[in-house]
Amino acid sequence: MAIRIHSSNVTIKDMGIDFDVFPAVMDRRLRCLSEALSLEDQASRLVAGAFVGDAVTEFVRDVCHWAGDSSSAAQIMEQNAEGAVGQALKAACGRLIFIDPTAPGDALVAVASLKGVGSPVTASRFLRFLDAKHCPALDGTIARWFGYPESCDGYDFYADDCLRIAAALEVASKWNPARPDGFSWAAADVGAVLSSLCKALDRLASDEAPEPDRGEQSRPAEWCNFRVSPRSC
Repeated sequence: MAIRIHSSNVTIKDMGIDFDVFPAVMDRRLRCLSEALSLEDQASRLVAGAFVGDAVTEFVRDVCHWAGDSSSAAQIMEQNAEGAVGQALKAACGRLIFIDPTAPGDALVAVASLKGVGSPVTASRFLRFLDAKHCPALDGTIARWFGYPESCDGYDFYADDCLRIAAALEVASKWNPARPDGFSWAAADVGAVLSSLCKALDRLASDEAPEPDRGEQSRPAEWCNFRVSPRSC
């Protein structure tokens, strides 16, 4: 997917998104993102522990729960031989660290080959936590609105675009409330924003009103009058 990055916005498939939208949506999503940031820490501990033991099962369970697909965790762990899941995650991480983190399609293959994972979209959820800097989560909503193929090659294109947008946001010194330094952007952060915006587009397309934000009135996300509700997490 060809994207065009300008001084203050990015155009994806003829849809312009101002850079200021990214910090606005991230700020709006902070409560939802706390689970994701905790999972990034969990993934770091998994890497340090060499992908063995109960930590693998817990990681798979928690990633599937984060994605709203808790039932897949048991399928993945039960349908693969003992140790196979940890080995696949370790192989994916090795490709990201030692081969080329900017071309994560090969790492995606290692995870997608597991029984019970089913698709590159599902596999991308695990990469998103193993290497948030280079690997966003690809979901079907993003693929549909922006035209990314739901394949390993399509994921390479998507991850590269998210990296380019992240770099542009850093050059523009756009605030990122999700990161300790306040101004670094990961591909996973960009993917989180794009996911929220695409889900907002879905709601507008279906004329569905967004839910109130946990007792508060939903506020516009300061871009094209779209609203971002907790369901966009």
